[in-house]
Amino acid sequence: MVKKENLYYMLSILIIIISTMSYNVYVYYDYYKYFQIIISMLIIIMLCIFMKYETALKKRVNEIFTSQIYILLIFALMIFNTIAGFFLYRYNSLLSIINVLLIVFCSVLEFYVLPCICDKYTRLENKIINFLIIFCFFLSFFSLLIELNHGQFLGYKFVNVRNASIFYDPNFAAMIFGAGFLLALKNKFKKKIVKIIMLVVIGIAIILTGSRGTLLSIVLALCIFLFIYLKINPFKRLLLIIIFAFATYFGLRYLYLTDFFRVYQGSNNRIEMWMFTIKEIIRHPFIGYGYQSITKFLNINYFSNASTHNSFLDFAFAYGIPCLILYLYLIISILINALKNRNKSNEKYILVTIFFIINANTILYSFGGVGIGSLLFTFFLGMLNYKLKNKNKEMQNSENKYNCTSI
Repeated sequence: MVKKENLYYMLSILIIIISTMSYNVYVYYDYYKYFQIIISMLIIIMLCIFMKYETALKKRVNEIFTSQIYILLIFALMIFNTIAGFFLYRYNSLLSIINVLLIVFCSVLEFYVLPCICDKYTRLENKIINFLIIFCFFLSFFSLLIELNHGQFLGYKFVNVRNASIFYDPNFAAMIFGAGFLLALKNKFKKKIVKIIMLVVIGIAIILTGSRGTLLSIVLALCIFLFIYLKINPFKRLLLIIIFAFATYFGLRYLYLTDFFRVYQGSNNRIEMWMFTIKEIIRHPFIGYGYQSITKFLNINYFSNASTHNSFLDFAFAYGIPCLILYLYLIISILINALKNRNKSNEKYILVTIFFIINANTILYSFGGVGIGSLLFTFFLGMLNYKLKNKNKEMQNSENKYNCTSI
């Protein structure tokens, strides 16, 4: 008989692999929707197993959910705005309503259920993190082979001038590699040489993608982590600032000389597109246009993009400003509490969550969903949330125990 822990692990790995490979250059345009269905089915299967066999854990999930009841309002607004948007603006379809319902199911699993399972089956958490790092290393190594073979390897070719590995978009490749890099940086390895090799390979792969947004997100995430989270005495802090300033100067100079920043491309009309989208959001601030509405809106207004390349703008356009405010409150409140409650087991989740929040301004993913960016962002945010809630509960129990003993 298969142990529940192994079953959860197999399902988690399958979800991660299929979610990542759905951005494969030969898969995305023709088969992405089918991959979405497969991932959604695996998530539903995991939810069913959890609901059937985890009675004690269900109570714990319910406790956390009721302590953050406003998240239910986020889900309600997502569904309401997609239905209202279909009837009012016609920028989405009936399929969008089904998709947003699936996103809610995904959000529940990624944000509540999976962190709860990882807390019960302690080895599962480490196994999932280790797999993510090894998987990112493998994908990064593959992208290096493509680069060394002048843009072609085992049938894969550069999608454009930048190395996108096996992915259709270099920015998505960079996002996946970036998450793997930061996880490897904070994860414990038995041998330091293994960690160094992984960081070097993944780091080079990130640079080869030419993703300015991801590189900047990694640098800013590390700065925030070093100067806000870690306790450093003033002298060491000043020394770190000086070293960082020199490293940044020489690093940026090298990247500029190698045409990494592609200044002649400007912002690819992003600023113009963002301003146009913001004006439309302000016109209809309360009722959004619904899930997957942004593509049709942009195309009708002569922008060829499928999104604004800004997750928060896309979210506001789809679900309205009130829903965006609740969504931002969820993210910021968890992150601030995590930064206040210094705990070594949370460090990798804090660092990667900061990276995802910053990088969300240049690439599309959001709370919930089956895309690998959305999946990982929601899971890491959920792990932080669960650990913080667990710590608060333990503190309350110890206080109650102390009070009873005193009496």
